[in-house]
Amino acid sequence: NIGSKNRMKYGLLGDGVNLAARLKTLNSLYRTRTLVSAAVVEDRAVAKMFVHRPIDVVAVKGKKQPTVVFEVMGDEPSSRNLLQKAAAKHTEGFTFYREREFGKAVAAFAHAGNLFAAGRHTERVTAIMRRRCNTLIEQPPAEDWDGVERLTRKSWEEVADETPEVMHDVAIGPDGQWRQDSTLGTLAVL
Repeated sequence: NIGSKNRMKYGLLGDGVNLAARLKTLNSLYRTRTLVSAAVVEDRAVAKMFVHRPIDVVAVKGKKQPTVVFEVMGDEPSSRNLLQKAAAKHTEGFTFYREREFGKAVAAFAHAGNLFAAGRHTERVTAIMRRRCNTLIEQPPAEDWDGVERLTRKSWEEVADETPEVMHDVAIGPDGQWRQDSTLGTLAVL
């Protein structure tokens, strides 16, 4: 009860609720639908039922302790195999990233992005990670680099309106609608 004796108001409080709220808003940044912490995908039932991939390691605003963030993806059985391959390749890229093997990570993320695109999945995460790795190749991180993104704000809605990402022949736009661009000959998400 967060109210008074005259007016009762019940709500949820605590670190778990705060983290869930931050993960919900991170969907805008990554253009994902369902982000969860590592604790969720460590549950065997969840791991068996859903395809998942690591997205990032973040320290949300107000916390110093980092959290590994995963995307949980569901799909039609007909395209599940391709989605699993794409998620596995993305996970490989994420492992290379955490091990400071940025060149290998870029290649794995590019391959994963192409697999996601082949399955008609809107994809921004692999483009973000490729860009981040390319920056780290050009400007190597300090020896104490831990790969944690320290988030300094609570909301990411304004990021969703940024310019579309382009991955090889796939353009990623803010509303997730696929179309063939006849002038460029590319499959685009606009």
